[in-house]
Amino acid sequence: MQESLVKTDKIEALLIYKDDIENRSFFDWVKAQASFIDPLHKYKGHFRIDGEYFHFEGTDSQNGQPHHLVFSSSQLVSLNLGFDMTYRAIEDRSLGFAFKPLRLDVQNGNHLFVCYFVMRFIPLVRLSDNKIWYEKLQEWKKYNVFKKTLNEL
Repeated sequence: MQESLVKTDKIEALLIYKDDIENRSFFDWVKAQASFIDPLHKYKGHFRIDGEYFHFEGTDSQNGQPHHLVFSSSQLVSLNLGFDMTYRAIEDRSLGFAFKPLRLDVQNGNHLFVCYFVMRFIPLVRLSDNKIWYEKLQEWKKYNVFKKTLNEL
């Protein structure tokens, strides 16, 4: 396994949860559409991988409060690249032609939550590194499953 997938530097990221999208007000929607810089998000910060753990540290774009998200690779239920019925292509001015959100479904005990990331977003051309991180996160999860299996033998 490449060291770069077991431990990474901090990577710029935008984050929004499925619940944030579904529960936003009309004013929030208008504000997101009027923003000419970043795609739909609630938190802005950095993520990193440290062994078996994914860490996001950022701030709430609305109130400036710190936000932390940590989960293990075993809690990552699924990983998808692209728009869906919640984070729709119409949410961005590029209408899905420039970047695609990275959707992570995470199981924490009995609670399943869905989060959407945009990694290393480049506003001028509205592109991101999501495809690259989609592939790296798949490898990271597989590696940790393999490593756990070896340890159990």
